[in-house]
Amino acid sequence: LLVTKLLGKQIPAAGGFYLRVLPLYIIKNAIKSYEKQKMPASLYIHSWELTPEFIPKIRLPKKNHFITFHNIDKTFSKMENILSEFNFTKFETYLSKNSK
Repeated sequence: LLVTKLLGKQIPAAGGFYLRVLPLYIIKNAIKSYEKQKMPASLYIHSWELTPEFIPKIRLPKKNHFITFHNIDKTFSKMENILSEFNFTKFETYLSKNSK
């Protein structure tokens, strides 16, 4: 999992809630940091975060609502931006090339 330091704490940097809440430059800097160390940056995303128009709007407590829906309308464009700037592969491909 891609992590980065923020305010002296190590936090997840690119997936789910963190992908939606962190500024793009922090995520990109985390990926670049991994690249410098020759480490793969692993991202994850929930499929429903890419299609928020199809998510049922259910009532949730304020904290859960924030965690679930904050910046959800920006997820697709953030992923598109990241995918256009960096190269990614499947775990299987990475492991087959790097396990020798």
